[in-house]
Amino acid sequence: MRRSILFLAALALMTLVACETVPSDLRPIKKVPGIEVGRGDDAYTTTKYKGATLPEDPNSRGDMVDVLKMVGDQNGAIDDQLFVELLQTKVFECNLRFMYIRCKNGEEPAFWSDASDWCGGQMIFDLVLYNDGTLAVPVSPSCAFHGEAHEYIHSLGHKGWSKREKWRYDAENDMLYTSEDDSYAAKVLYFDGECAVLEGYVYPMWLYLDKENVCDYSRETPMELYCFNFKDDREGCMEGYSLSYEEYAAIINEYRNTVMSFEGKYMPDGVMDKMRECIALMEQQQPEDIDDAKFVDMLLSQSLTCADRFMTNDDLDAWNWGTQAYTEMFDVVSCLGDMIATDDGGYVCRTAVVKANDNYDALVAAGCKGWYETGVWSYDAESNTLKMERGDKSYESVVHYFDATTGDVVLRGVAGFVLDFGYDTEMLRCKFTPTDVSSYIDGYLSYADFTRLWNSLL
Repeated sequence: MRRSILFLAALALMTLVACETVPSDLRPIKKVPGIEVGRGDDAYTTTKYKGATLPEDPNSRGDMVDVLKMVGDQNGAIDDQLFVELLQTKVFECNLRFMYIRCKNGEEPAFWSDASDWCGGQMIFDLVLYNDGTLAVPVSPSCAFHGEAHEYIHSLGHKGWSKREKWRYDAENDMLYTSEDDSYAAKVLYFDGECAVLEGYVYPMWLYLDKENVCDYSRETPMELYCFNFKDDREGCMEGYSLSYEEYAAIINEYRNTVMSFEGKYMPDGVMDKMRECIALMEQQQPEDIDDAKFVDMLLSQSLTCADRFMTNDDLDAWNWGTQAYTEMFDVVSCLGDMIATDDGGYVCRTAVVKANDNYDALVAAGCKGWYETGVWSYDAESNTLKMERGDKSYESVVHYFDATTGDVVLRGVAGFVLDFGYDTEMLRCKFTPTDVSSYIDGYLSYADFTRLWNSLL
């Protein structure tokens, strides 16, 4: 008898120890269908739901465990009548979304991923379901719509657009269908009158959806797990989302094609105001209003500095802008430049090395700021054209604006005193500034000497 008692005590102790190897927060989900609870130190990383490990991030994993706990707490049948009533009178608000992700080739283990761990487009959507069998989903624009055009359409009262679909509920099988073809189908696993847990797909949430076989995804999403709440203010939820995506995009495109475009090409983001200033200056003067004599006089007595440079090619649909650019020969250098001209028809122009250049510190230590080049110039007063030659290339740019008082100049075409990037046409906002000619090239090497110095640093 004593031996039996000792054996039973030992067995109870072993059972207790075995239980203790399962973390306390995982024990409530042990009996949820599809759960395989891990044990010991790696319990969290080995616990699986339907063959896939729980989210790696502790917070995300905790959220999914809480959702699974609700599934385990479901008592009896789903109250289908109340569920449908709430769907038709409340906002079906998704607050948690988990995606089952697996590789198609099976080389990596399957895992659950929390939508909050993803960035980019909108990951969680709310639904407004109507009693006529239709539903609406308010969609907020992604970063692709941010900027001036987004601010404009927002000022019109549009926060985004809405997706539209059909829905129905199969009470016999607790299945919610949120697409006309029933491809979006989710089973209600838990419902308590305040929140619901669904598994499957709820429109428009399906991570790797490819109905038309146009995407070659290496991963797939066999199912998703959602936690929804029911909230009030159905009308307020849809306020600002009355447009379809096509209507929303049409307003954006119209604005971009007019207010944000010049000569049929989009202006560069972030500096549109700068480009508009250039355009406004060009519109202030007619060619005959340019004081050609004064322009040439200032060209011979001051340096002409490029402050803003807008560039495009015939086959591009947008203008480019920048203060620096990568070159194959010298890494990152300035896109801008300046020049001084002499009355014998010659000129000198400079290109500076910027701090982003890999050899900037070494060049500064060697007393080098960049390099200079020489060329020849002429000015055709009849066409207001500044003609330049440098090396084996010729350049022409038209003076579209010139103010002798401020020294402001706007050139159109291609100028020969800035680094040549091969663009078909450019717009340069320049300024005349007094310059000490005797020290103009101090710290700048000839192109040949700069090349030798650069190569010595490699």
